[in-house]
Amino acid sequence: MPTAPGDSALTTRCGEPDLPVGRTVSGVEGIAREPRVAYEQRVERALQRILASRSWSKPQRDWLRRIANQTKAITIVDREALDDDALLFRREGGGCPRLNRLFGCELDGVLQQFQREVWAA
Repeated sequence: MPTAPGDSALTTRCGEPDLPVGRTVSGVEGIAREPRVAYEQRVERALQRILASRSWSKPQRDWLRRIANQTKAITIVDREALDDDALLFRREGGGCPRLNRLFGCELDGVLQQFQREVWAA
């Protein structure tokens, strides 16, 4: 079994071939070349796609913007965040029950769509 430096057929202790370092790095290179999108940009793009996806009332658009801003700050906005006394949703929006009514009982779907759009960006 070759084990000298420079041998191309090196094996690991388990008997599986050990890839040369150069090959591993070049495999990662392709991934590194993909453009990285900052989280804040992802959230902003998601917001724009959601706003364009249908006709929203002015209060709904305002709350979608608030959800986007809060998503930038705490990464995810879910029912728990909507009912958190320390966050603006509870203080200014009345929490989950009131916001759900504002969104025509579709708040869960809106939040799920928002998270999908963030990672599709």
